Amino acid sequence: MRAMLFNKKRKIALVAPAGSFDREIFEHATKKLEEQGIESCHTDRIFHHWRGFSAQDWERALDLAEHFSDPGVQILWCVRGGYGSSRVLPFLDLKRLADSGKTLMGYSDITFLHNALLEAGAEITLHGPNFLEISSMQNEDVNRLFSFLDGSRPFRWKLSGKNTVRSGLATGRLLGGNLACVCHLLGTPYLSLKTFEGAILFLEDKNEAGYRIDRMLNHLKMAGVFDVIKGLVLGTFWDCEPYDEIIQKVVDVTSDYNFPIICLLPFGHGIKQDLLPLGGSALVDTDSGLFEVSL
Repeated sequence: MRAMLFNKKRKIALVAPAGSFDREIFEHATKKLEEQGIESCHTDRIFHHWRGFSAQDWERALDLAEHFSDPGVQILWCVRGGYGSSRVLPFLDLKRLADSGKTLMGYSDITFLHNALLEAGAEITLHGPNFLEISSMQNEDVNRLFSFLDGSRPFRWKLSGKNTVRSGLATGRLLGGNLACVCHLLGTPYLSLKTFEGAILFLEDKNEAGYRIDRMLNHLKMAGVFDVIKGLVLGTFWDCEPYDEIIQKVVDVTSDYNFPIICLLPFGHGIKQDLLPLGGSALVDTDSGLFEVSL
């Protein structure tokens, strides 16, 4: 039986731990959610607009804490990324949030929260579209997104030759997210090197120059991350240098290792992206042409 991450008898809380956003787009996205027969909730704090953030740091943290404590809420869906999630971490009782059994969903700047929650003991967080993005999604893409949540679609993707950078077989807990955010969080109390031991690392990014990507990959290497992981999964690198040049950088930086590397997966910035359960048990098998995550 496939795991159900969301039951429509529960609510989705809409939270904004990062940047401010357009109210009209938010309302349009809310209608898309209603069309799915899903009840949502939010506080007025998310509309406070403070210094480019959705609200002051303590308000954004309070919003998260209250929704993580709400028994009627099953998923907290982040409205947008941008910048600001890292600023709320010192205000949060992350262990309490991680133990709540609720699931956070979003990506990009939300990577800070994903990794901090997993570090604190959360089982699963969901790397996928931020809430505002469903306002411009085709209905078929919205349906696909919710098919992952209701358990009708497995977290399984077929691999072809174009997806394989380095062949091999590996299993491990899936961790990672936005490359820049992972690099900024690593070495703080919210993300330790030990956490990556035996993991499958997932990375994506947007609007980064080639030299910055190279610098961040080398940072991960020098920090010891590539010494301890079992595999590497690359999603989109939107508005960066050509993808093949990024792959060459990855190959160069990881030339001392033999773990499998797969690429061109539909996760991260871009028009379409699938849901990816961070914290789940991942399998990379290039011989069988399979990337799979189980909960």
